[in-house]
Amino acid sequence: MTSEQRPVLKHELARIAQAEAQGLLAYAQAQASFGPVTAVFSGAALPVNIATLAPDRPPTAEELRATASFFKSQGVQASVQAFSNVDTETLAALAGAGFVLTQVLHVYLHPLQPLPQLSPLTVQDAAPELWADVASSAFGPGSKAIMRVNAELPHITRVMAWLDDQPAGVGLMGTELGVAMFFSGATLPQQRNRGVQSALLAARLHLAARQGAEFASVCVTPGSDSERNIRRAGFVQCGARLRFEKTQPGN
Repeated sequence: MTSEQRPVLKHELARIAQAEAQGLLAYAQAQASFGPVTAVFSGAALPVNIATLAPDRPPTAEELRATASFFKSQGVQASVQAFSNVDTETLAALAGAGFVLTQVLHVYLHPLQPLPQLSPLTVQDAAPELWADVASSAFGPGSKAIMRVNAELPHITRVMAWLDDQPAGVGLMGTELGVAMFFSGATLPQQRNRGVQSALLAARLHLAARQGAEFASVCVTPGSDSERNIRRAGFVQCGARLRFEKTQPGN
């Protein structure tokens, strides 16, 4: 990416934060708002019970305590999602309400011009049932419930890569506010190191452009194989996604 092509990363990170908050609403079995905080409960067995923050103002510690009470009433851990552009007032409110940082993921983006060359591997749509079965095999034990939900999300784009006439890997893409969000990308253990993720990334970039997105984003674990894959594919880090959980009583 040249200096002329490089986006204003701070502004794009804010766009990604808003797009992810919008996308999380699709999981909601129950939700509640406390000032700028929107809490989403998706089910006790799913890992997407989380609150997001609107950009208009920082939350108060009282609003975050109310958020924690909502999650407690649903029988799940209270969690709040923020990004590395979070302001000091929000951090102070989180600390005051007893939330601590428990996870950091790196956030990357990719412009949709120019597009990378497509892989010779076959990448195509897949039925929700087949996609979920392959995804849960790729991600491993404990992933079946969330993969079945992900495969049936509204307006989702499912992709599956094939090798030797067999499923090899999967990925998803959801678009909100002009941001094509890539997630649930994984390769079956026996098919790793054969270019599957590169093929899935390139295919989704082309699909994102066709669907009218402005850029693509993805969140990955720092130092992981996934991070190395997306860097090779031309993604540029624009910040970090932060997860805070209530583990202390608070003030």
